[in-house]
Amino acid sequence: MRRSPTRLLSLLFLSFFALNSFSSLAQNIQHLPELNQAREFESFDGAVLILDTSTDEYFASDIKMVKEGFIPASTFKIFSSLVALETGVVAFDTVLSWDGVVRDRTEINRDLSLSQAFTLSALPHYQELVRKIGYPEMKRFLTLVGYGNANMHGGLDRFWIDGGLRISPFQQVRFLERLLDDSLPFSLSTMEAVRKLLLNAYPAPSISAKTGWTDIAGQNFGWWVGWEKDQGNPVVFATILLSNSPGEGFAEARIDVTRKALSLDR
Repeated sequence: MRRSPTRLLSLLFLSFFALNSFSSLAQNIQHLPELNQAREFESFDGAVLILDTSTDEYFASDIKMVKEGFIPASTFKIFSSLVALETGVVAFDTVLSWDGVVRDRTEINRDLSLSQAFTLSALPHYQELVRKIGYPEMKRFLTLVGYGNANMHGGLDRFWIDGGLRISPFQQVRFLERLLDDSLPFSLSTMEAVRKLLLNAYPAPSISAKTGWTDIAGQNFGWWVGWEKDQGNPVVFATILLSNSPGEGFAEARIDVTRKALSLDR
């Protein structure tokens, strides 16, 4: 997708500014013990970070942990959707073909629209998208955006699942804030399309969000990232939960912890 030279220069400047302001912003995170209480209610280790965009204040359950990098799992579908749309690998109305392999998750054993694949977190469909994007373009955008550590070790179609890519809750929130502000190095139409994917992924109309979950050597990493926009400016959030024995409640706990945290007075 072509962009005007003026907009490209503006985006490059904004990316440079965002990367250079990262350290100073990370020093301004406030500890809010009530956020930790929301997490402890579910009996999992982890952390919650909230950005109130009306005041530009960050609130964390654990200041150290929200700066620590974790495998992004399916939250990376936000980024890979941006790159796939920007490079023309897909359009918003593209139907992603099923590869014919029957998997345990029967709901993804079919052709899916981009929105369906995003909402259902259909890994095989997104792995094929990333293969089509290819290593050079994906690496270029990871570096340009400053997404986590931009590490693609582990294979082109695995690096965000059990490979070398890591991103902290703070980096997730900053990335999402830039997506909201149209200040990522993508076209306006691409960013609007991905915001629509996020809005469609959760049933509450006030919330735009994406889940993520992966297991590396028995350690489970569960994410819920996004923003809530009920009235006024959005509140951006990133929750990471960790467990060696997640049980049936782990998936819902990611969302429950975050909803409790969002409901607290700050």
